[in-house]
Amino acid sequence: GWPWSFVPPPLPEEVRRFCIQTGGTQKFSEHRGPGSGQEVGLRAFGELTFRHDSSKSTAKYVLIKDRKREHRFQTPGTNPHMIRFLLEDVWKLPPPGIVIEITGSAKNLTLDKKQRTDIMESVFQVAKKMQGWVITGGTDAGVMHLMGEGRQRYAPEVPLIGFCSFRAVHQKESLITTEDVWDDGGKAREGRAPVYLNKGSKPEGDNSALNPDHSHFIMVDDRLEQQQGSGAGGGKGQDNYGQEINLRADLMSVMATFNWHTKRGDGDHIHSNILQHLHSERLVWPGEWDRASKRQPPTSTPNVALPCVLVVVRGGANTLKTISESLDSGVPVVLVKGSGGAADLVSDLYERLYGDGEKGIGGSTLESPQWVQNRETVTASLLKSHQSLYKAFVALDKNKNGVISRDEFRKVVEEILGEYDTGDGKEEE
Repeated sequence: GWPWSFVPPPLPEEVRRFCIQTGGTQKFSEHRGPGSGQEVGLRAFGELTFRHDSSKSTAKYVLIKDRKREHRFQTPGTNPHMIRFLLEDVWKLPPPGIVIEITGSAKNLTLDKKQRTDIMESVFQVAKKMQGWVITGGTDAGVMHLMGEGRQRYAPEVPLIGFCSFRAVHQKESLITTEDVWDDGGKAREGRAPVYLNKGSKPEGDNSALNPDHSHFIMVDDRLEQQQGSGAGGGKGQDNYGQEINLRADLMSVMATFNWHTKRGDGDHIHSNILQHLHSERLVWPGEWDRASKRQPPTSTPNVALPCVLVVVRGGANTLKTISESLDSGVPVVLVKGSGGAADLVSDLYERLYGDGEKGIGGSTLESPQWVQNRETVTASLLKSHQSLYKAFVALDKNKNGVISRDEFRKVVEEILGEYDTGDGKEEE
C-alpha cells in the first residue's frame, strides 16, 4: 500500500497501459491499435458533443480503470500521476494555481437563490483569480449542475472536470471506442464517428446524465480488470456509484503533495520519469501529444505546494467517505454549514465535540445544540432518506459526553462506512 505522502512514479508498464487505455498508441509498432485495445480491455476516449435544440457544447472525455480496494491505500489500478499527466500535458490544461474539489448532493439541493449565487460566485471567483481547476462528480444534478451553471455565468475559461463513475453514466454505450482509430504511423484514421449526447434525454434506471457545462470528464470503472471486454453495463444489485472516490482522492493527494513546477516532493523528477518511459516506448497521443510537445508554463508563480481544498455542500453517506479520504490525503475540508445533509451533520458533530463555550463539551455547561434538541426530527429525517447517515449519527452521538480526539472521530466515521452499505445511490454523492 501507499502512504498518502508518497505515491511512487509510474512503472514503464503502467505508463504504456495508461497511454493505450486513454487513446494513445505505439508508433510503428506491431502492438498498435486493436491488439493494444484488447490488451487493456474496454476503452472510451475522445471528444463528445452535447446537443439540445440549436445549442451545442463540447467536452473531452476518457475512461480509466481502478481496482476494487478495501481502502484507498491499497495500490490502485491507475497511477494518479498519469491522470495528472493526461490533464496537463495531453489535454493541455494550464497548470493550476489552486484545485477546488466540490462534493455533496446529487439531488434535493435545497438552497435558496442567495445561497446558490454565493456558492457559485465564491468558487469561480477564486478559481478565476488563481487560475485554478474545479473538480466535481460531473453529473447533471445537484451541486454538479450548480457548478456547471456557475462556470457558464462567472468563468467559462476555468476548467471544470467531472470525475465520475462510468457505470452510472447515462448513454455510456455511445462513449465506448470499438474501432481501430490509429494507423501504423500513429496517425488518426479518417471517418471516426463523432460522439453525441442528447441533453434532453432522460436517464433510465440508476443512471445519471453528464452535465453539459463541464469541460472535461474522467470516468472510472473499478471492475474493468475483472471484466475486460465484458461491456459497459452494471449487474443488478451492484452499486454503480462511488467507484471514483478512491482514485479522485489519489489525484487530489498527488496534486497537493507533488508540485511538478518546482522541486516540491520531487515533482519535476516524476514528470521527467514519465517522459522517459513514453519516449523509450515510442508512445504518443496522436494529435495531442508526442516527443515534440512542449509543456505549458505555470500560469502563476509556483508555490512551495499547490493549494488544494474540498468544499462540501449537503451530501450523503458517500460524501462522508469523500471527507474521510480527503483528510487522510492531507487536503483541507470546507463544510458549507446550512446546506444540510452530511455537511451539517459533520459540522454540528464537530462543534459539539470540539467547540468552545456552551456549544462544546469543554464549556461550563452542556447545553445541547439544535441537532440534539430536535433529536426526534433529525432521527426521523435520517431514517427516511439516509439510513447509513442515521447509523453514523447514532454511533458518533454515543461519544457526546466524552472527549475523543480528531483522529478517533475520523476513525469512527471510517468504521461506519466500512461496516454499513452506503446505499445512497444517485440521490447523494
